[in-house]
Amino acid sequence: MKPLRHEEFDEGCAAACNGPYDNKWSKTMIGYGPEDDNFVVELTYNYTIGSYKLGNDLLGLTLRVPDSNMPAFQENDLQKQGFVSAPDGYKFFYEKGPSFDVSKVNLACSNLATSLSFWRDILKMDVIKEDGESAVLEYEKDQAKIQLTEVKGGVDHESAFGRIAFSIPSDDLPQLEKEVKAAGHVILTPYIKLDTPGKATVVVVIVADPVSDYKIL
Repeated sequence: MKPLRHEEFDEGCAAACNGPYDNKWSKTMIGYGPEDDNFVVELTYNYTIGSYKLGNDLLGLTLRVPDSNMPAFQENDLQKQGFVSAPDGYKFFYEKGPSFDVSKVNLACSNLATSLSFWRDILKMDVIKEDGESAVLEYEKDQAKIQLTEVKGGVDHESAFGRIAFSIPSDDLPQLEKEVKAAGHVILTPYIKLDTPGKATVVVVIVADPVSDYKIL
């Protein structure tokens, strides 16, 4: 992955972009291609926070890797346990593909049936696979997929929590907010406009998964 964009902020975000902190912070977007066409990762740094405790909410990212690059992983943890661990504990799984990209995000959930209903019926994702305690969903075949995996004991976000963002036409956001509210689900941040340095104003609505409390915007 490579850096795509970096921004510095002197105070907390109105949409809790940097978590429950009101301090100077920064964010760096990294990925394999432009944000408009690829799944990217946002790294958030709070200047006053020295460390975070890792929860079990993000089970891992699956990356596609060209055949010519796969031998580089033959002598590391990928061969031994099926994944590579980052220094902070996050897991990265690999599969062969035509080029580098993020193919799937695996999220833990506390009740698969309830979470699946929300992501399918409210967020309008297509279920392409369901097997026991896990399901895979997508919007389009060429986009990154979401995997929901039910875990025993429930989801623990701890202090290193994050959120998943989807890009949809801004004119559709009020209707989405209305449908989420009508279904009795939680609106964490109502429709709001956020000024972004160097980019057009970002419009967001943040909602929560009904049982796992994922922040989805």
